[in-house]
Amino acid sequence: MSFAHDSYQVLPQFVDPKQVAFCQQVIKFDAAAGRLQADTTVPGAPAGRDNGMLQRLQEMLRPRLEEITGKRLFRTYVYYRIYQRGNTLHKHRDRPACEYSITLNLGGASDVDWPIFVKSRGHEVPVHLSPGDAMLYKGCEVLHWREAYTGDEQVQAFLHYVDQDGPYADHKDDAIDGAIDTAKYGATNGAA
Repeated sequence: MSFAHDSYQVLPQFVDPKQVAFCQQVIKFDAAAGRLQADTTVPGAPAGRDNGMLQRLQEMLRPRLEEITGKRLFRTYVYYRIYQRGNTLHKHRDRPACEYSITLNLGGASDVDWPIFVKSRGHEVPVHLSPGDAMLYKGCEVLHWREAYTGDEQVQAFLHYVDQDGPYADHKDDAIDGAIDTAKYGATNGAA
């Protein structure tokens, strides 16, 4: 499997376990403090965007992602969600601000293996990610989804980028808030 060939790539242990644990703690603290909002894409799942800690992580990971994609990337935004039992993510592609994206497993209260599915080259492929693992994918091109979650809680972060020289470069530092006009974009807000 290669990113150039399949439009997605699994990045095992892409983020250090200490960073993963810290990110998870901060997001759970924000949830406990009432700072997260109800997600519009996955009803019942608390979610947030543009957390300073995750934005720093997004910038720190950018050079490694540029190496894999062969593109100079602009950051757009970050999003994060706490999936809970029964949550699903419908099949979708993302909007232009998510041209190049990673979904990062930050762990949670369950050790349930819960794959994200991608459709690549005509095949539906389950992608299994452990805490610290990420999947890089072309968000506007790769159909992706999740079936019903059977665990108690999983924290997931989504870091989005665009090609500096590509058609979506104007989405740099995307500032759109929570609700996404899916009629306009035909896509979700880029949170897999």
